[in-house]
Amino acid sequence: MGSTLYLSNLPSRPDSFSKFKHLLLSTINPAHRSVSNDVDTKFVINANEDNSVNSEAPRLLDEKYQIIGISKYGSMPLQKSCFITFKDSSSCNTFLEEFQGKFKVNGRSVNIELAKKDSFAAMYHQGKHAELKNELESRKLKDVDDIPVNKKKDKTAVLKRRLRRARSKLRRKNLDEETIQKLLSKSQILSGKVKKNTAEKPEANETSMKKKVVEIVGNPPHHILLVQNLPQDVTLPELENIFIADGFKEVRLVSVRNLCFVEYHSTQNAVKVVENLGHDFSFKNSSIKIGYAKK
Repeated sequence: MGSTLYLSNLPSRPDSFSKFKHLLLSTINPAHRSVSNDVDTKFVINANEDNSVNSEAPRLLDEKYQIIGISKYGSMPLQKSCFITFKDSSSCNTFLEEFQGKFKVNGRSVNIELAKKDSFAAMYHQGKHAELKNELESRKLKDVDDIPVNKKKDKTAVLKRRLRRARSKLRRKNLDEETIQKLLSKSQILSGKVKKNTAEKPEANETSMKKKVVEIVGNPPHHILLVQNLPQDVTLPELENIFIADGFKEVRLVSVRNLCFVEYHSTQNAVKVVENLGHDFSFKNSSIKIGYAKK
C-alpha cells in the first residue's frame, strides 16, 4: 500500500494555500496549530542510494496522523482536490480507515481514496531516489515537448512575407530592382536600430525600475506590519517562518512590488516582533525593511 491519499470535493480554497493547509489540518486534528516547520520539502537526491530509507527524518505537519506533506494541482478544474502524504503506509492506512466516508470540511463531505502514485515527498523519504529522479526528468521532458513551435522560425517567416509584399508594392510603382533592393535594405536597417534601442532601454533604466522603499519607520504602532525590499525569489513559507510568533494571523505577499503585509491579532503582538527583528533585517543577502503599515 502507498503512503499518499487523494482528496476530492473539497471546499473552494482560500487565496493563500498556507491558509488552506491550516484549514485542512485543523479539521483533521482540532488540536493542530500552525508551526514553523510547515514548509515545502527540499529534495537532495542521490540516485545511487535507492531503496534505502532516507536518513533525514521527515518534518511532520501533524504528529498525531504522521502527515508530512499536503500538495495540490495547479489547474482550475482540480482546484477542489489535493494530496496528503504520510510518513509511511501504516499511518496512511490508519487515516483512511478512520476518515473514509466520514470526513467533512466546512460541512462538505470529502472523498478520500488511495492515490494512483506516491507523491515526490513520499518517494524521497522512502529512499526511492532513482525512481524520483526518473519521474522529475520525465516531467521536464514533457514540459519541453509541450513548448510551441519555435518562435524564431515564426518571426523569420513573418519577416519574409512582409518583404515579399513590400517588394510587390514597389514593383507596381514601376521601380527597378536595384532601387527596390536599396529601399528594402534601408528599411531593415532602421527596423533593426529601433529594436536594438528598445532592448537596451530596460538595462539602462535598471536602477530606476527598482521598487522604491516607502519610509515607514515613523509610522505609529499597528497590528499590521509592512515589510519592504524583499528578494524577488522569496516564498510565502519563508516569510511565515520569519514572522510567525504569538498572535500571528497571516502573511499577504505582493510579489510585483517586493513587499508583504504581516497581520497579528493585536498591536502588542506586532510591536514585540519589530522589537525582536528590528527595522532592518538581513535575509537572503538583502536588507528587508520592517515597519508598521498606515492605519
